[in-house]
Amino acid sequence: MILSRKAFTLIELIFIIVIVSILSVVAIPRLQVTRDDAKVSTSLNEVSQIVSDMSAYYMAKEHYESDNVVDVTNVRLYNSYDCISDNIATNIVSSSSYYYCTEKGSELEVCVKIFLSNIDGNLTVSSILNPEGDICKGLHESRVYQYNLLKTFLNGGATLNY
Repeated sequence: MILSRKAFTLIELIFIIVIVSILSVVAIPRLQVTRDDAKVSTSLNEVSQIVSDMSAYYMAKEHYESDNVVDVTNVRLYNSYDCISDNIATNIVSSSSYYYCTEKGSELEVCVKIFLSNIDGNLTVSSILNPEGDICKGLHESRVYQYNLLKTFLNGGATLNY
């Protein structure tokens, strides 16, 4: 005799629910880590772009202009240690120190300090101590950041040898 089934049994449904639950418990944290890794990679690219854009600008103009430094690169820079301060929301830059910020929850966290020197054309990338956000921590722990970006770039002046 051939039996025809038109629905799942209760045991089958419970078994599927258990499997889906186990998969979601394992997969969701892994997806979060993957998302953070992508943001760290984006931050690395942005810091690298800042260095490249500022160095090219200095080579072309032989100085950094305080008024239009933010126009040199497409990466958002801040001129205050506080990335979420109202006085810098318009990207008005007035000093030689600039800050690159990353997301920390719903706010921004200062992650990298960039110092520009018109005296010798140097551009110095330095880390902010004790970051709290996962993206900033991931950026600081990256070998690319530690070995290729975290240093002083000699763009001109008396320190550049031809």
